[in-house]
Amino acid sequence: MPFAHGTQSRVWLDGKSADCTINEITMEREIEEAEVTTLCSTIKDYIPGLSEVTVEFEGFFDTNTVSPALSLDGWMHDRMGVTFPFVYAPEGGAQVGDPAYFMNGFLQTYSVESTVDEAVSMEAEFRATGGLSRGKIIQPLTTQIATDADGLTSLDNTVLTSNGGSAVLSVAAASGTLPTLAVVVEHSVDGISWATLGSFASQTDVNAEIITFSGTVNRHLRAVWTIGGTLPSFTFNVAVQRS
Repeated sequence: MPFAHGTQSRVWLDGKSADCTINEITMEREIEEAEVTTLCSTIKDYIPGLSEVTVEFEGFFDTNTVSPALSLDGWMHDRMGVTFPFVYAPEGGAQVGDPAYFMNGFLQTYSVESTVDEAVSMEAEFRATGGLSRGKIIQPLTTQIATDADGLTSLDNTVLTSNGGSAVLSVAAASGTLPTLAVVVEHSVDGISWATLGSFASQTDVNAEIITFSGTVNRHLRAVWTIGGTLPSFTFNVAVQRS
């Protein structure tokens, strides 16, 4: 049975990489219980209720005197109370097929702490809205410069599913003059002939987006992208969840 070391884990907050700032992350999914005990019961009875997903993470205060908005502290400060995508890859997401959890949500708490004998630290809690998706990486974090390209490889899920799903695009870096990135998720029955499953909005900077799709999702999945601009370069990844 393979295991993963904690230093392999990667986190993206609305596209921005946070793994070189945080040192601990805990994702918790909880199902509320509703009591349905009646006079005829001999023990207390319960049924499952609403689900709730929270992510807690902590690490070190990250600042940048020249460009404070580029620091994780500035990034999270600007996103307090704003809904955005959160992506967590426990195994790192460096390989096609690696698991990736993703969700839309908001920062519920963010605190910074200073003590006389330790580095300045921070803690934050992210609350999911709309549920949690457990998908698989179909395009690992890669810097791409070509104007048009297909995924380096495709993911074979062995069987199709029929209840749609969701996908997330995380753009961790962008450069060039007026760079644009258009990413499409495709699926295939045989890995040869491909059709569009879902399309992300055109991206120009660090950002993330979650899309949903319905109906049949064929066994093979890949990402296809078009990059425009002058000397453009993007660092991004894509994960897909099938229902």
